[in-house]
Amino acid sequence: MDGSTVEPGNVQRKNEKEIVSCLCRKSFKSVRGLRIHQTRKGCRNARNVPEPSGLLQRSGADLPPGNASDDNGQVDNHSAVDESTADPPGARCPSIKWPSMSDNNTWSAMDDDLSVVLQLRLKGDVSQKLRCLAYTVYSYGSEKFGINEKQHNSASSNLSRRQKEIHHVRKQLRSLTKQWRTANRNGDLLEMAGIDEVRDSLRKRLKSLRKAERLKRKRKERERKRAQFFNNPFKFTKDIFDKSRSGVLKVPQEELEDHLKKTYSDPNRDSPMSHIEGLVHPTEPSVPFDISPPKMYEIEQFLKKSRSASSPGNNGVPYKVYKKCTKLRKILWNLLKVAWRTDVVPRLWCQAEGVYIPKEAKSEGIGNFRPISLLDVEGKVLMGVFAGRMAKYLLENGFIDTSVQKAGIPGFPGCVEHSAMIWDTIQTAKSNKQDLAVIWLDLANAYGSVPHSLIRYAMEFFHIPDKLKNFIMEYYN
Repeated sequence: MDGSTVEPGNVQRKNEKEIVSCLCRKSFKSVRGLRIHQTRKGCRNARNVPEPSGLLQRSGADLPPGNASDDNGQVDNHSAVDESTADPPGARCPSIKWPSMSDNNTWSAMDDDLSVVLQLRLKGDVSQKLRCLAYTVYSYGSEKFGINEKQHNSASSNLSRRQKEIHHVRKQLRSLTKQWRTANRNGDLLEMAGIDEVRDSLRKRLKSLRKAERLKRKRKERERKRAQFFNNPFKFTKDIFDKSRSGVLKVPQEELEDHLKKTYSDPNRDSPMSHIEGLVHPTEPSVPFDISPPKMYEIEQFLKKSRSASSPGNNGVPYKVYKKCTKLRKILWNLLKVAWRTDVVPRLWCQAEGVYIPKEAKSEGIGNFRPISLLDVEGKVLMGVFAGRMAKYLLENGFIDTSVQKAGIPGFPGCVEHSAMIWDTIQTAKSNKQDLAVIWLDLANAYGSVPHSLIRYAMEFFHIPDKLKNFIMEYYN
């Protein structure tokens, strides 16, 4: 041996001899032999690690920029990091055909494979490690399960026997109509009478076929809707009452960027917020805010409440990965603790993919679309944990009047309560034959119109610790 270090688990003992394995499944008696092989053959992954079951081979060149570390060994230097192969920041990764949530065996195998690889790949500062974590998970999923291809609507060529017969009968009717016109021009009344009789017979047959096909189509439609209702009653009912929305955003890129800048930028964010007259400051909190690093049970509670079908951010990793993979969840937990202790907000957490949803049918202008931002779930997990702590802190100190404030407070079904109040008021006015006016107020750009200085002022007003306050303002930077 030449004194070089070998990663634990990469050397197998066989008859008191050391055997080093490459990812191409070839074994060598020494690290020197392994290096010679990797240099000559150009193995894609220069790390001398035995391939876990089902793990896909990835190279250092496949890692995104920033994942290389200065402490890489000599073996790692055979595969230099190529920044041109990585996705540019802000480019959203295509969605992956992740396994179903009930396929526990596949998720478990994926969890085991990735945990082995990530032990060797996670190098650098916490931002680089979080980027490497997401990239490795996405690379594994894309090669293991494949990418969701865009579905193109095309007419099905698999017609049933009844549909084929309908098509044939209509073709016969068109042919007989041409023959009848020819006989009419020639004055052949006998042929015309015969054609009329055949056409009447075919029309009766076509009518019965279409009726049967219509009943079959309605029966299938009922079965499809029944299955949709039992599968997701809420979505089925929502689709019934929601008006149709369609359209494609057709605006120049310069106009879109100018609209976003005017709508969401805050030129006065550095200006201090003036005191609001009549606002009574709360007393000092009796229960202090918990500023300790996030606990594992808090992350598990947040993931349990999150939707498995929620769209991922730019890195393409959804909630379901951390829901089903316990080892990956522990790795994420450790990285989030480091990010919180070191006050690091990774830049990728602040980059979002904007998706524009039409508000009505045939929408085109930017005012007819509702924008949503798809953020990386890793950052949303940490922010969700501290949002829960903040709600608990405000409730325990009596800073929120739950008889007025419903939204954002766990355990208070504000929508159900308000809907019940409105319904009861309408019924009372109807039974008493009274007039009733209901006014709905909708704030334009409700979230984007909140000044950043007001966010800082609100946190200072309710005695939020400086550590969390600075962390949130750094997120907006």
